Amino acid sequence: MPRCRSWFPAQQDRHQTLHQPGRCRTCWRPCHNQVPPGAERCQDCSDALATHPSPRVRRSLAEQTSDLEVLEFLSTDLAGDVAAAAKAGIRRLAGALNRS
Repeated sequence: MPRCRSWFPAQQDRHQTLHQPGRCRTCWRPCHNQVPPGAERCQDCSDALATHPSPRVRRSLAEQTSDLEVLEFLSTDLAGDVAAAAKAGIRRLAGALNRS
């Protein structure tokens, strides 16, 4: 079974995790949970990134994911740039479906 290749916020108290996933090994840990074939990341990572306190992290997820459920959740984010990125992701997925 494939493994999650996402970054997960580490439990630490040295400084806040406000930068992009993977930039700091103190703040971020690689995840290796099993995922179903074709999945981008495990549910734990998706949930942690989608609810992360940093808008930069949530926006990065919105720009990278093709998980419609995550995009729909992020499209209601109070940070306008996160919501806009998620809505653009939804349009991108809809366009890909229309071309198929």
